[in-house]
This record gives sequence, structure tokens and C-alpha cells, in this order.
Amino acid sequence: MVLAEPEGYIRLFLDEGTPIVALLRQDQRHKLAPAGYVATLLEASGEPMEMTLHSSSLRSSPLLESLTVHECEVPRLLVNGASNREIADRLVKKHVFNIYSKLNVQGRTQAIAKVRTLTILVY
Repeated sequence: MVLAEPEGYIRLFLDEGTPIVALLRQDQRHKLAPAGYVATLLEASGEPMEMTLHSSSLRSSPLLESLTVHECEVPRLLVNGASNREIADRLVKKHVFNIYSKLNVQGRTQAIAKVRTLTILVY
């Protein structure tokens, strides 16, 4: 997983179905792989997020209750010392990878080709 995260592989894992979700849950409990990447994979699989003590304490604050799962990622990154640049990079990557997953493509070139064939964008 450590090697897959920088490349943004999502579909590769999701195509494995239920068994990979079980492994991701186990990984999440034992913190063996990057937590943000595991959370991204679980979210992309449509699985509900398991709250950790840290994340549940974030959600229990009335000021933060209205935040989405994605928005809760920002305070977690802040608490962990991430710079604004690191936060932006991580969140943008997450959105790009989610789009790749929804388009069923593995990277930028495939996404561009798919978008052009679907005529999603007006040039």
C-alpha cells in the first residue's frame, strides 16, 4: 500500500471486492498502512467510515458536527502538523483519484481520453 498511495491506485483495490474491504478494515484497526489512503479506499468502496477515538472526538464537538467526512480530514491534518500545501495536495489528489475511479480509468491520460469520448467538457 505504501507504494500504491503515491500513484493513487484505487480501482486496483476496489476490483477485489469484499475481501479487500475486510483487509482494509483490519489495516485501519492496526494502522499498518497510511491512514488517509486506507480511508480513501474505504470511502471509494462505499463503506461507512469507522470512527476512531480521534475522529469521533472531532465529530462530537458542536462546532464541527456539520463537517462532512472530507472536511473532517482538514482538522486531522492540521493536528498532525501538515502545512497548507500538504493539505491542499492531499485533498486535491483525493478528488482526482475519486474522479478516476468513477470514470473507471487508471490515470490522467486515460481520464482525458474518457472525458473526450463522453463529451463531458465543452472545448
